[in-house]
Amino acid sequence: MKHSAPEAASEREVSCPACFSHEFTERRLLPEVSVKSCLGCGLLVSDVRHTGPTQAEFARVNEGAYHEAVSKLRLSQAQEVILFIREHETNVGDWLDVGCSFGYLLMEAQRHGYRVFGVEPDKQAFEQARSRIGDGLVRHGLMTNETCADQSVDIVSTMDVLEHIPVEVLPDFANMIRRKLRPGGIWVIKVPSTEGAYFVVAHYLLKIAGSLMSGIVRRLWQSEYEFPHTVYFNRATLELFLRNHGFHIVAYRYMEEVPNRSVMDRLLMDNTIPVWQAYLISPAFYFINLIEKFRGKSDALVVLASQQQNPNR
Repeated sequence: MKHSAPEAASEREVSCPACFSHEFTERRLLPEVSVKSCLGCGLLVSDVRHTGPTQAEFARVNEGAYHEAVSKLRLSQAQEVILFIREHETNVGDWLDVGCSFGYLLMEAQRHGYRVFGVEPDKQAFEQARSRIGDGLVRHGLMTNETCADQSVDIVSTMDVLEHIPVEVLPDFANMIRRKLRPGGIWVIKVPSTEGAYFVVAHYLLKIAGSLMSGIVRRLWQSEYEFPHTVYFNRATLELFLRNHGFHIVAYRYMEEVPNRSVMDRLLMDNTIPVWQAYLISPAFYFINLIEKFRGKSDALVVLASQQQNPNR
């Protein structure tokens, strides 16, 4: 697969939500995915042109593989996030989880004494979250200004959510989160990071073996789903985005996103990667996991952010 050399992005006007620059270089990764790199801060912004019908995130998931690969991981990550928060915030209060998925984080938060409420746009995930958390505690839909009152929650979590929000909406979304938090509240953010070896290796190998890596890259950008990835942060660009929208980082950490026990199930979760290809490339995942242990980084970045006393914006 051939890729065009970087060139000035011109098809649509894009403003970087992190540094507000309008200057980008552009590279076409796949026929339907073009990625713009901000010349001001390096944030990656996608332009996904759907060439066929899109699907909801969990519509084509193999439920058995998902249970083995992801649900156990999400529960483990939820427990890790709770412990991470408790290291920096000991009070138990009101917790809003935006994009709560199947409800594992809310379930753990509820178990630790938090008063919880969730919002989830995917119908299948919403139904399961409601069954876990309780009727009336999860709303089907998107986060809006009417979801809760201003200064009504102590914690807002967005786990794997920011990367799905349209670039032009991200500044307003951050400002809305700041309004909903009580003074001293915490915004818990989990995003896929360009610092992770999976991201780096997949995009590098795409230049060499395009057809072999195209399924992995489609998965990374979720280009065939209804809500694809619109941005890819790293720690520096996420910190810049937060600072320019009234927050500062309290703490951060990286979390294991594709542990060895889940590699094959993650690859076989839906039909974006052929079975033969999954078995062919699976050894690379074990090798990358070994490298990541030495690097102390991963493809999943978790940040705790608090409101600035006197935000610039």
